[in-house]
Amino acid sequence: MKKDEGSGDKQTTMTFQQMLISLIISLILIGFHVYIALVVDRMIRPEDPNLTILIYLIFISFPFIILVGIIFSHTLGSRSAMPFSFIAGMTMALFQYTFLWAVIAGPILLIFYLLGIENTINDLSTTILSISMGIILILIICGFLDALRLRTTRKKITISSLGGREVVLAVIADLHLGPLVGKRRISQIRSALEKERPDIIIMAGDLFDTAPGNVRRMIPSLEELWKVGPTYGVMGNHEFINGTKECDSAIREMGITLLRGELVTNDDLDIDIIGIDDTHGERIGEGPRRAIGSILEKPTDRPTILINHQPIEFREAAELGVSLQISGHTHGGQLWPNHLITRMVFRDGDRGSISKYGSHMFISLGAGTWGPPVRIGNPPEIAFLTLRG
Repeated sequence: MKKDEGSGDKQTTMTFQQMLISLIISLILIGFHVYIALVVDRMIRPEDPNLTILIYLIFISFPFIILVGIIFSHTLGSRSAMPFSFIAGMTMALFQYTFLWAVIAGPILLIFYLLGIENTINDLSTTILSISMGIILILIICGFLDALRLRTTRKKITISSLGGREVVLAVIADLHLGPLVGKRRISQIRSALEKERPDIIIMAGDLFDTAPGNVRRMIPSLEELWKVGPTYGVMGNHEFINGTKECDSAIREMGITLLRGELVTNDDLDIDIIGIDDTHGERIGEGPRRAIGSILEKPTDRPTILINHQPIEFREAAELGVSLQISGHTHGGQLWPNHLITRMVFRDGDRGSISKYGSHMFISLGAGTWGPPVRIGNPPEIAFLTLRG
């Protein structure tokens, strides 16, 4: 009984912490939008006070539009949620670029005020505002169109333990199947897989962007992908967000060998494959995550592939004898210049093929999108890795 009470207290504490963190983040976001509204208002300098109020209301409504879209994307079927998710996603992209613009424009306006020349440049500032907003809208539209096309990336990686053999891996990460990524993207992936016919398919996490029940009409199409070849996958952070048990069951039922802190051997190719849960599972109380060292207890002569959703623990994996780590998660930042952030967070790299510590890591840019259905400088991809001895 005491154990249950302790567990309940722990869950209550976690829920309170999550609510507090969400509140703080919401207040910060509202503050950012108020700042954008302030800069826009000072550039327009409307004589009608009602227009000033309207400007502030428009920008302050952005966080609530995004929140409603997120809630609906997780509670409604993909078709019903699509318009809400699309509007919320585009609002997120619009916020990012208007905020970046305001970070530059704000200090310039302040200098004008300090110099006492704000009145003389009123017409000029309105023109600059119009041009800036036009550029931002064009950038977002181009990013939206760019996100519709799936690129095929090919890399060659030398792994000495393969001997003279050659193995082709297909890497699919961060599909984020949901209201904004659906059958069209699945069809593109299927065409690429059927053309290349890889020996192994790796699903590197974040397959779902909503609960599997909300995309049940797309599951049959998704199942066809994994029939092309033996498929191994892991749980990404969004699998834990969207329901651990439901995502676990859905992934297994569609024919993927889901590895949750496990090692399996593909006897046909004589390759060991390890899969570990994303760290998000531990953070939300799903239990301890198995360390790589506890799975790979002793070195083996066989090539070893590690599937780790985030590009972390690369040095540890290399020191334990892992030949190749497959990761995703970063999306390469998805929206320029967010790559500057992902490169700081993930020091070993945030994209592509990396050779360090006597081993290799491949980080996929992802096959879908999260949040905005927009990709700028980081196209969606399916990767084919040719491993050679």
